Amino acid sequence: MTTASLVGLVVLGAVASGIGTLIGAGGAFIAVPVLLMARPELSPAAATGAGLFMVLVNATLGAARYARMGRVHFPSAIRFAAATLPGAMAGVWAVRRVSGAGFSALFGGLLLVIAVLLGRRALRAPLPSDDTTTRTRVDPRGVAASAIVGFVATFFGVGGGILQVPILAAWLRYPVPVAVATSLLIAAVTAAVGVATHLATAAGLPDHWPVAAALACGALVGASVGARLSRHVGSRGILLGVAGAFVIAGARLIYAAL
Repeated sequence: MTTASLVGLVVLGAVASGIGTLIGAGGAFIAVPVLLMARPELSPAAATGAGLFMVLVNATLGAARYARMGRVHFPSAIRFAAATLPGAMAGVWAVRRVSGAGFSALFGGLLLVIAVLLGRRALRAPLPSDDTTTRTRVDPRGVAASAIVGFVATFFGVGGGILQVPILAAWLRYPVPVAVATSLLIAAVTAAVGVATHLATAAGLPDHWPVAAALACGALVGASVGARLSRHVGSRGILLGVAGAFVIAGARLIYAAL
């Protein structure tokens, strides 16, 4: 791998994780599609393994910073993260059994569906309060949904935040800042299990450590920047920004697959 390629991956990791920390999605929803388009020789397992490693670094740093801001709802994070674990291990097994084109099409479709859900929620009023002191409880529906999120998170290598934030903010009506912060802690746990499963099964990461390491180096910077920017971006702006990014990425992936 050339020096230019490594630098490009570091920049990608920084930009993706900065956006990811801002919206609670880990950043791999940007990094994995870019990897698939820029590095077609990578298998879905390799791309998702690298993405999960980046999410692990990014989400851990972002969650730690948000925790110091008092935004993480730890009772929800602990229970929802535990619910993701069986699916997280199953997702790593499943991604090794899908073709590159099929994976891209599935990923694109997932992003478009989430974009529609987020866009509709952002345009409806009122949104859940931005007040992080709003009472939040552990909802059993969130535990059930997190079991599915765990599989999606590691199958697509995105850590689960792209689903967890809509579940917390739009469905369970957590304040958006709390949903974003709590989602990052859940994503960190899910990504850790996914990375460990990749390593234990010799899938994805071992042959592509330079890619994973370069993305993670960028994430060290991006996570801090994204957390700071979160103080200046409102809930509606966050949701609409995520929706727009998902439409672009999803359409591009489906086009590439076809």
